[in-house]
Amino acid sequence: MSETLPSSIPALVEYAASAYGDGEAVVDGDRRVSFRELAALARAAAGECIRRGLEPGDRVGIWAPNSLDWVVAALGTLAAGGVLVPLNTRYKGEEANWILDRSGAKLCFVSPPFLGNDYPAMLGDRAGAVVLEPSLWQAGPTPEVRQRIDAVGPDDTGDLIFTSGTTGKPKGVVTTQAQTIEVFDTWSRIVGLREGDRYLVVN
Repeated sequence: MSETLPSSIPALVEYAASAYGDGEAVVDGDRRVSFRELAALARAAAGECIRRGLEPGDRVGIWAPNSLDWVVAALGTLAAGGVLVPLNTRYKGEEANWILDRSGAKLCFVSPPFLGNDYPAMLGDRAGAVVLEPSLWQAGPTPEVRQRIDAVGPDDTGDLIFTSGTTGKPKGVVTTQAQTIEVFDTWSRIVGLREGDRYLVVN
C-alpha cells in the first residue's frame, strides 16, 4: 500500500477532500459533487446513522442502484464506524430480508421505487429501513462524527459482502478497511489511473 495513503476509508475521504478540494469526485446525471462536498455529505450521513442509533461495528445494508446517494450512504456508514452490507438490486424481498437478517443489519438504506421495483414495499414493515433521498442528509453531522472517523482502524471490518448463492445460501465475505484500500491502490497503479481520470461504475 502507498505509504502516503490513510489506513481507513473514512480517513481517506477526509484526505481526498484536503488534497483535491474542488476537483470533481462523483458525477450522477446532473448531480456533481467535489471531493470536499463528498466528505461533507459523508459526515452528514454518518450523523444520520448515529442519530438512528448506529454503534461501531453495527451492520448497515444498502439496497439501491448506483447513485450519489448510494456512495454517500456507504461512506457515511463507514465514517460512523458501521459495516457495509451491499445488496444486489436484482434480489427479491425474500432474498434481501434473508441477508439483512443473516448479517444482523441494524439499518438498511433502500432506494425509492426504481425500474419497476418497489424496494421499500419488498422489505415490508422491516424495522430500520430508511428510504434514500437527497434530503436525508440535511440535518448534518453530529458532534461524535469526528471521533468515530478517527477511531476507525485498518483492521476494522469495512464490508460484509454476500456471495450470489448459486449453489446454496449466500455466504458473507468479510473485508477490512486496509484490504479495500490496498486492492484499489494496487489496481490504480497497474492501470495507470491518474488525477482527473474518470471511470464508470457499473457494478
